[in-house]
Amino acid sequence: MSNRFLVDAKEGAALLGISLRTFRYLIKTAGFPAARSLGPRCQRWVRSELEQYAAELPTVQRDEPPQLAAAREARDAGRPVLPAPFGGQA
Repeated sequence: MSNRFLVDAKEGAALLGISLRTFRYLIKTAGFPAARSLGPRCQRWVRSELEQYAAELPTVQRDEPPQLAAAREARDAGRPVLPAPFGGQA
């Protein structure tokens, strides 16, 4: 991928780390940067606008499962971490 000012859909998808199909889906959503038309069948996106769009996406906050939290605390405290038996209950 080059460092050009304008990128096509394939380069835009690679820039965002998504598939071309997902990129084409995002084009139709509100808030996604508008394409620039260089001709009847030639659309390009401004690289900095795509980068800004990605920077403003919300971060994912996931709660840690209690078993994982307990195992992490045990490991940090130097206690042995035993695997849970089949079924996930210790």
